[in-house]
Parts: sequence; C-alpha cells; structure tokens
Amino acid sequence: MRCVICHRGFNSRSNLRSHMRIHTLDKPFVCRFCNRRFSQSSTLRNHVRLHTGERPYKCHVCQSAYSQLAGLRAHQKSARHRPTGDAGAQGGGVVVNQNQNQVPRRVSVADPQSDTFCQIQTGSGCSLRRLVCKSAVWFRDAASSRHTDALMMKTMMTKTCDVIAYLITAPLSVCVDAVETVLLQLFGFPEEVTVHVFLKTSMAPDHVVLAREVVALNTQNHHQAAAKVRLFPGQLDKSVRHVILHVQSAEINKHLSIAVSRSNGFLFIQTDKPLYTPHQSVKVRAFSLNQELRPANRSVFLTFKDPDHMTVDIVEMVDVNNGIPSMQNPFKIPIKPKLGLWSIEASYSGDFTTTARTDFEVKEYVLPSFSILVEPEANYISFGRFNKFNLKISARYRHGAPVADGEAFLRYGYVSGNNPPVIIPNSVTRERVRNTNRHLAYDCEHREVDVTVNMEAILSKHNGPKDINSLVGKYLYIAVLLQEDTGGITQEVEFAAVKFVKSPYSLSLVSTPPFIKPGLPYNIQVLVKDHLGKPVNRVQVRLVERQLFKQGSTNEDMPCPDSANSQSDGLAVFICNTPRGGVRAVLKFETADSALPASSQASLSLHAVAYHSPNQRYLYIDPPLPGQGLAVGNYANIKVYSATPTYLPVRALSYLVLSKGKVVDFGSHTFVSSADHKQTLSFKVTTSMVPSIRLLVYYILYGEGTSELVADSVWLDVRDKCLSGLKTDLSFRRRSYKPKEKLQLDIRTNEEGLVALSAVDSALFTLRPNYRDPVATVLRHIEQSDQGCGGGGGKDSADVFRLAGLTFITNANARPSTSSTSIN
Repeated sequence: MRCVICHRGFNSRSNLRSHMRIHTLDKPFVCRFCNRRFSQSSTLRNHVRLHTGERPYKCHVCQSAYSQLAGLRAHQKSARHRPTGDAGAQGGGVVVNQNQNQVPRRVSVADPQSDTFCQIQTGSGCSLRRLVCKSAVWFRDAASSRHTDALMMKTMMTKTCDVIAYLITAPLSVCVDAVETVLLQLFGFPEEVTVHVFLKTSMAPDHVVLAREVVALNTQNHHQAAAKVRLFPGQLDKSVRHVILHVQSAEINKHLSIAVSRSNGFLFIQTDKPLYTPHQSVKVRAFSLNQELRPANRSVFLTFKDPDHMTVDIVEMVDVNNGIPSMQNPFKIPIKPKLGLWSIEASYSGDFTTTARTDFEVKEYVLPSFSILVEPEANYISFGRFNKFNLKISARYRHGAPVADGEAFLRYGYVSGNNPPVIIPNSVTRERVRNTNRHLAYDCEHREVDVTVNMEAILSKHNGPKDINSLVGKYLYIAVLLQEDTGGITQEVEFAAVKFVKSPYSLSLVSTPPFIKPGLPYNIQVLVKDHLGKPVNRVQVRLVERQLFKQGSTNEDMPCPDSANSQSDGLAVFICNTPRGGVRAVLKFETADSALPASSQASLSLHAVAYHSPNQRYLYIDPPLPGQGLAVGNYANIKVYSATPTYLPVRALSYLVLSKGKVVDFGSHTFVSSADHKQTLSFKVTTSMVPSIRLLVYYILYGEGTSELVADSVWLDVRDKCLSGLKTDLSFRRRSYKPKEKLQLDIRTNEEGLVALSAVDSALFTLRPNYRDPVATVLRHIEQSDQGCGGGGGKDSADVFRLAGLTFITNANARPSTSSTSIN
C-alpha cells in the first residue's frame, strides 16, 4: 500500500492512514482539557500528562519520575546513580555524576512545600509548581530543559485556554455561484486580529484555492465580522461533493469539510393560459432568479411531456429580458395529441440542479356562454354536517348579467384522488330554479339557488359507503347542469372541492422547538387549520396530558394552562414552566368543539427532551405572541431568558438571523443582569428576511478552563411583502370596454424594472379552476432554500446549530453534530 501523494510504501492500512494525516493536516484527536488537536493518539496521550501530572516513567535508582519516555532515557544516559550514606540526615538525597571524570555533586530532593521545588514562576508571582509541576528533582541537563519547556508550554496553554475563545460559523452546504457567509467571532481578544478565510479543494500540498477573504476583527466591530466567499461553476468538477473551509490567523489554524450544493436559484414557469384545445400553441415564459433573488441571466431549458410522461420537445430559452426568458416561437401542440394533463419541466445547464415544473391541460372545449358557480358553506363535511350540508349555486352570462330563468339538474357522488368519480344511482334531481321547494330556493335579487344536501339519504341509494367513516379522505362530487329558458343554452360544471373528514381541524406546532430548558419557560404555539391548510379561529384547544419526567423514572404534572382559544391567525398559545431536573416532557392537545363527538376532535402529541449542558447553563428564546409578529420595517424585540450560575457572569449575547439559508443579520448585545434573567434583543426586520427567519442566540463562557458554548434558536414568520421591497400599483382608465377597444392600464412602481403582463379569458377558470394563491406559492417555494429543520432548538449547542442549518468551528466544548437525522 502506497501513499497517493508521496508514494511512500506501508505494510498496513492503519500506518497509511496515520501517514496521510501529514499531508491532509487532519487532527482527529482532541485534548479534553485545552481542546488542542493532534494527528496521532500517542502524541495526545503524552500531551494529556502535562495536565494530569502523570509520570509513569521512573528511574529505578533515584525514583525520579517523567511524563515522557525520552526524558527518562536522557536522564539515565547522562547520570550515574548510587545511594548516599547520609540520605536520612539530608532528607533523602542522591549523588549524581554527569560523567565518570566529574566530581559528584549533591542535588537535594525538594521539599513539597517549598517554592524552590520548581523555579519557574507565573506572571502573578505564584509558583507554577502548585499548578502543574510534580517533579521531585531538578536536573541541569537535557532532561531538565525539556521539563522546563513543557512547563512553560503548559503555562501558555493554561492562560490561552482561560481567556481566549473563538467561534466560526458556516452553512451546512455551499451553493455553486452563490455568495456564502462565514461568520467569525473572537472572545477575550484585546487586540486587532487579521483572519484569512479560504475555500480549498483539500488540505493536501497540491490543493487549489477556490475563494479567499481577509477579515479584520477588532474592538470597533466587537471582534465579530463576516467573510463573503463564492464558488464559481467552472472551478469545480461536477463530481466534487465537498470543499475545505480553512480559517487561519496568528491564533487560529482550523479547517472543516463542507458539502457542495449545485441547486442555485429559483425558477417559476408561466403559460399564457391553463387550458388548450388541440392545434393551439402554448406560450411560455420563465422567471429566473439566482440565490440572491436577482435576475439569474441564464439560459433555461424546457422539456414538454405528454400525459404519459413521454418527452415531446426540448426548447432552450435564452435570457435576453434580464431574468424573464421567453420562448421565441410558441410550442405547437401536435396533431391528434393525447388529451389530458401535459407538463413542462424547466432546468438550467449542467452546472446547476435547480428545476421547476408546471402543467397545462389539453382537451376539446368551447368557452361557455355563462358560468356556474358552486359555493359550499364549508370546504369539508364532518360528523356535524353529514345530514345537512348547504351550498349555493349561481350562474352569470359572460357579460356579467345573471341567468334569471332555467332548469337545474344535480347529480351526487364522491371521488378519490385521480380516479374517476363514483356517481350514486338515483341521486339526480331536477328542479325549476324559479320555484321555492324543499330542495331549491331562488333568490331574485342575488340570483342564487340554495341547496341542502343530506348525505345519509343519498348514500342509502348506494351499495357502497353508508357513513362518514367510510368516506374519510374522499371528496363530495356534484355535477350541476343548468339550462336557461331564454335561448335554451345548456352549461355543465363539476365540483369536487369539499372533503369528507373525520375531524374538520388539524393541529400543528409553530415556532415551538421540541426541546425544554429546565428552570425556564416553554412557549407552545398550536396552529389550528382546516383540511386546506387555512387557519381557523375561535376553536378551543385543551391540554389533556402534561407529563414531565425526571431522572430516576419519576414524573409529575408540568405547570401549564388547561386550555386556550385560537386567534385570528389560528394560533392557540400555551406558556408552561419547566421545573429543574426535568429530562423530557410529553404533552397532548385536543380540540374541544362542542358540535363534534370525541372521535372527531383533532389531537396532537408533543414529545420534548431537555437541552443538555454539562454545567446546567441554558438559553430560551421567547417567540412573539400572535398578533405581535415580525413586520418589515419595524424593529423586532425578542425576549431571551437565561439560566446560568452567578459565579461566572455572561458578558454578551450574540445572535444570527438566517433567512432562505443565508445569514442576513448578526450582532452582539451586552448582557445586563436582572432579577428575572430576561434580556431583550432588538434588530430591524428587512425585506431580506421575508418570508421567515431562524433566530439563533448564543454565548460562550470562558475563563474557567474549558469554554462552554450555550445556544438556542427559533423559527419565526415574517409578514409577507415583496422580497425586494418592490411596490406595484395597477389601475384602469375605465372599468368596461367593448370588443376590439384598446385597454389602457396605468402601472406605477417604486423602482425601475421589467413588467410582464398576461391576459386570460376568465371563462377558462370555470372550466379549469385554480385555487392556488400565487404570492403564497412563490414565498413557500423560496422558503425551501432554508437549510434548517423544525421549529428550532436542539438537544445541545451543536444540535442547535445543525438544526438551524449551520456548521461551526470552536475551541469551546462543542463539535459540529454528526447526527444522521435528515434536514428538510
């Protein structure tokens, strides 16, 4: 086996691995006392003896002890030993001859209480002997020199470890062709420090530097600053999966492996309409943004696929419109195409893995003369509405006038997924819309038909499901055919947007980390939603289980409110107190809707574990209450609670604000002691923080030997506004126009830019309705670039950084988490 770098041969894999650390500078062995790193385990064992005072190597003549075997051997080679006759009178001595021709001299064994035991003194005048020196004899030879050097090194390491700490944070993965932030922070450094930050291919001698940045840390920036680095597509082979982050200064020389991501930017595909007939053409344009939400100016490749997912055409769109590439020639639907749902898949060149997808439907259709609108009283049918479900039906001509007279035919059934609907036999009803009877009542002013559906009566005519339990997950299918009397025009519409559910609600957690901090409050925000994901207010949520488990398998009730009502944003808030000694908590929430049986109530279980700190130091971020969330342009005032022993005060709280996987703000606040252990962090909310942020707060306690990193984080929503602060106003000169008249629009923006317009006949949406909110869809898609996971927090400080989407380098008592838990 040979080294791939220097070609030296080895007879075992373990020896080869040890040798490779010379080239890679890898130091996997860490001292538990001072966090110094070593490439070999034997070197670490020798180093640890400087801390523990262990001296396993003893001279059999004079009983002098050494921590290193080399020291003992040097002692034995340079001196000849023999017992002395007056050892007892002199307190026990030995005669040491440096060579046979030299007159023996006596070196007395030092008194353990004497300051002359070791003549090296600390800066304060205190004898170093009382700290580390255990040697019984002082030798004026090579061994004593090594002994002195070791003590001096111990002194410097002790002083350095006690007063200096550092923290370097970086994203879990770096995106190609994106600006990434590496945050550097020093603690206890009185002077300015220049730090060099590199991205390298490896730590081997033939490595390639991919990016570099120089940062000065001083008192003006509180020894906290950011380095911006960028990987360009042509610098790395596509097979490269990791790069090395190397941070170097006079005090720091550390490196870390970071994954490389080729998912860069955001693609949104838009067609000129959602529905086409055969032989029509499809106009397509894309909105192409880079990772910084600026025009990407890249070519976009479109792949058109038929309903059987077979590729029909591939088109390249060159971006000549500053972020809005469009097809020069529309896509022509082939002759005799397959009817159904077609798809368009968009991607960049091979340097990036970013993709997007949209679809359009191809079918034979004609635009309706009038549209039929079905308005249900709710978007679900549960136990309480199974026997009486109300909906309204209205119809209007394309010019806006209501359809006054006609005859309606209604058919009922149910549908599941993409399967064809199941029509219930004998469920068809035929009614005159002008007449009022037990089924239909026509409102002359608003032109609406009130319909009452009794699902139990309808299902009695069917051999399939008979109750709601067998329909859960399916949708109510209604086909309405309306024939107007004036011209005998008939129009039909299908409606399948009402879902059968066991419970009309679902419960989830918002800004609630599944981690508790003993002795600190625990804010739990339960979100009540309907089956479409919309918040539901004025729903009571009860806490039916609240167990707190302590060490020794004992448990008690956790102090929490019994219930809370959801607000306009659907949030019900519970603030609990976590007693000291708790290791985990189990809480269960249920809705308490009096109109529903117990089996139809929604429930949610929360299992939270205690944050681990070796010295019982904790931080807790209290998220804002509902209605007091973050808004662009305002200052966020976040309460942070701490629990730490008073003998070593916290000097400052530091924070990071991450949005869309990037550090967008950071800073430090002086820690102010208070009786309630509460601090307030303030920072301005900017457009770069939309649509959400992860706030990470931390501090490093140093000055007692091993420094400790204490951290907490939380996910917070930011009120939706344009991501770049762009404002657009659209107004019309007139509200109505005749056919072939020119439509005049007034568009005003607060910035220069390119405006993309699209006109679609609204009658198409009666044939293929679109229930998606385009703004919410864009914001949620961009939010997927967040490298974090969950509501925040972590089982320890390293896990807090990992779940926030960060890795780090520090000489405190933490190492980047290697948990295999996926982060989505």
